Amino acid sequence: MSKPLVIILITYERTQYALKTIDSVFRNLITPHGYSWYICDDGSSQEHHEKVRARIREHGGHICGHHNQKLGYGGGVNKAWPIASQTGPITLWLEDDWELEIPWDMGPYIEVLNTVGSVGMIRLGHLPLGQRGEVVGYLHNRYLEIDPAPPFQFSGNPHLKHDRFMLHYGKYPTGLHPGGTESHYDRIVRNGRNKGPSIIWPLFIGDRHLWGHIGTVHSYEKT
Repeated sequence: MSKPLVIILITYERTQYALKTIDSVFRNLITPHGYSWYICDDGSSQEHHEKVRARIREHGGHICGHHNQKLGYGGGVNKAWPIASQTGPITLWLEDDWELEIPWDMGPYIEVLNTVGSVGMIRLGHLPLGQRGEVVGYLHNRYLEIDPAPPFQFSGNPHLKHDRFMLHYGKYPTGLHPGGTESHYDRIVRNGRNKGPSIIWPLFIGDRHLWGHIGTVHSYEKT
């Protein structure tokens, strides 16, 4: 039996964005086996942390784990993922300023990650200019298997990952701000691309704007 999806919400202080993000997920996300939450909080005020947890409970959601420690972006991820993976092998990584704008059924994406062992991550949203790849077909849908040569193959923006991705490429670097962490991990993934799980992007999303970036304040400005 498939296990529930785990949403890892990466947050720090931006309460007005985080609550809007949570509301949008409960309003628009559709999954075949439900989902739970892990709150990855980088040492926010107790007020922020409690408001985030309370909003999830108000919607009837389940929290499988949480922490509120000043660990930095990479350190927080490295703490969150092993705990979240105890609930299920597939995680939706979501920073606290991305709003799900339209109803979205994640069933086809989850099925790919559950059944196609060569795929480790499904990027969501738009690709950067100049990104390229090979068109592949999985379970009656087409995807772009992203070419590792250009930068930004990996992205910290909304995405789905299977445990096999993290197990192969390893922990996130620590001591860097979020953008630097993403760039560093992108280099790790691109250098090992031919040896590990691939990253794909669903062509059938097209230009639909699933996730809207609602934040205007960097999550690390107060650190």
